[in-house]
Amino acid sequence: KRVAQYMAAFLILSGLMNGVFCALDALLFYVFFEATLIPMFIIVGVWGGPNRVYAAVKFFLYTLMGSLLSLVALIYLYNATGGSFSLLDFYEVQLPLGVQIPIFLAFMVAFAVKVPMWPVHTWLPDAHVEAPTPISMILAGVLLKMGGYGILRIALPLLPQQAHDSRVVLASLAGFSVVWGAVITLRQRDLTGEGSRLDISMADNLFTQMYWALKFEHGELKAKVDPAESTAPAAKASFVPLSSLKKP
Repeated sequence: KRVAQYMAAFLILSGLMNGVFCALDALLFYVFFEATLIPMFIIVGVWGGPNRVYAAVKFFLYTLMGSLLSLVALIYLYNATGGSFSLLDFYEVQLPLGVQIPIFLAFMVAFAVKVPMWPVHTWLPDAHVEAPTPISMILAGVLLKMGGYGILRIALPLLPQQAHDSRVVLASLAGFSVVWGAVITLRQRDLTGEGSRLDISMADNLFTQMYWALKFEHGELKAKVDPAESTAPAAKASFVPLSSLKKP
């Protein structure tokens, strides 16, 4: 039903996701990042499964509330740079030591919700199970990676020293998310629910090794990550056969 509207929402979602990865202006990044919630909310809420409204509202509120923290941080950085939202200007600004930790935490919490990391991961299984199959694939393959991209694009290069000092805590949280995702996967009796919870482990696996590998040398933050440990595209395609096994 309403195939034209579904395709239109899908196309809008695709364009907004492209905007997130192309933006060099922090305000544009935030607008695109938040705007993806609208078509996603509509698609899951209208074309999703039996509990689609609950899943759509939970997804919307979790991501929106988390991103409000990053908005506060962006406004502060805008004033600190003298009126610029350019990410390149953000990298050059010298922040007071007492401000660095709250700014870093604000970005990390906002993006951790999107990755997602424990304990702000509970929206993902519901969204995966209730979303249409193509949206589950986009959610796992692209939307979740927007959180990781935000960490790599904004949080780490903006405050490299704080990232280095927090690497043990960050790696521990990501590692716990990997283990927790695997444990709750073993308890599932629904294949789609199993795949959605396994995606939590796969999404955090790369960040666990990246955080452990963070090194701050000569004013630069470096990390060596094995690309083979990233979430494989085949894992996204697995939602096709899993969804086909859903009970009618």
